[in-house]
Amino acid sequence: MKSKFSEWLSRPVATYYDKWKFLFLISFAYLFIYFSVQSEISDFRFTHFLFNYEYEFLKRGLVGEIWRLAGVSVTPERVAVFSLLSFGALFVLMAGLFYQIVRLEPDRKVLWLFFCLLMTHSAFMPHFYVDLGRFDTQNYFLFLIAIFLIFKLESHFLAHLLTGLLLAVMLLIHEAVFFMFFPTLALLLYFRFKCVFSVGLLSVITVYITYAAGTYGQIQYLDPVSWYESLTQVYGESVSQYAVNIMDGRGLIENIATTFERSLAWDRFAKHISMILIFWPFYLLMWRVWKGVKLKVQETEGRFHWHIVLFVALVSPLALYPLGHDHFRWWAIGLTNFWVLVVVMCIKDRILFGQVKNILESSKKALIWAIGLSILAGPLGTTSAFVRRL
Repeated sequence: MKSKFSEWLSRPVATYYDKWKFLFLISFAYLFIYFSVQSEISDFRFTHFLFNYEYEFLKRGLVGEIWRLAGVSVTPERVAVFSLLSFGALFVLMAGLFYQIVRLEPDRKVLWLFFCLLMTHSAFMPHFYVDLGRFDTQNYFLFLIAIFLIFKLESHFLAHLLTGLLLAVMLLIHEAVFFMFFPTLALLLYFRFKCVFSVGLLSVITVYITYAAGTYGQIQYLDPVSWYESLTQVYGESVSQYAVNIMDGRGLIENIATTFERSLAWDRFAKHISMILIFWPFYLLMWRVWKGVKLKVQETEGRFHWHIVLFVALVSPLALYPLGHDHFRWWAIGLTNFWVLVVVMCIKDRILFGQVKNILESSKKALIWAIGLSILAGPLGTTSAFVRRL
């Protein structure tokens, strides 16, 4: 019987080489993100941690309520530590997920290039770092857990139940999850289990929670001015009056009008043009992958309709365009959704993995250009296209 030491010695050197390459690349990605991005907890994002259910139900109040029940006082320093830990957890989870596509054929250099793109692209982890303190980080972590459960669980009842519970938590953290992630999860559940009733019931519950958060989650206990003054007495200048005013609630038409007014400017238009110019190789790569997946899916009857999932995952966050002026945040979430689902698709379907691999091989120039331009431009911001420290 071989000892563990002899088994360790008998392993191929390439096994350790791939692992060290993986560790080197994620270390490079993390250092690149840290040293090239200016990140701080803004007053607006800090103020969201002050929302809780102590006096009444408030939208976006779940995180603050957990802190309150745990007896943890909210300070800028603690919010910064919590946000960094959340980012670190998401970074590790993303790196582990993206590495799975490399493990399918670790000798393929193009897959390592693809891994580099996924770890350093402007719309992915650098965006989450520059937007540190926002609840998107925690919600994206839960979104990935929900995807894992959908494909791991064989029981359609458990899959729908646990996904529904995760969605409820995500919606109570931030109601924008209804557009960011819900359509994608609903499609995954439908194509995985083909149960119209369960998906329909989940949709009704999700719509109700979103409606309840938006309608009954507005501040009633105090008027916004009094609430803002009471918060500043405790937390000083770290409180954002704009964040407090959001909790007073605005009508749909007023919200769209406000977003339109702030977005109708040459500066915003120029930022969109710069994003398109910088991302053109990236968009070209996306188009080739999506088109190739669609053709391959249509060749086989009954195959998982990944092309529909990828399309909805990309465009559903963009439905928030008229509702909030964080336009580049919506792009970041949509683009991340698309490529996360591409990786999941490749893990689940080796035929489609082969299709994606061939597309990447034939698109090396676009892949390299996408990596280079992304590194030069820096991360996508929220209302700004690109944000850099250097």
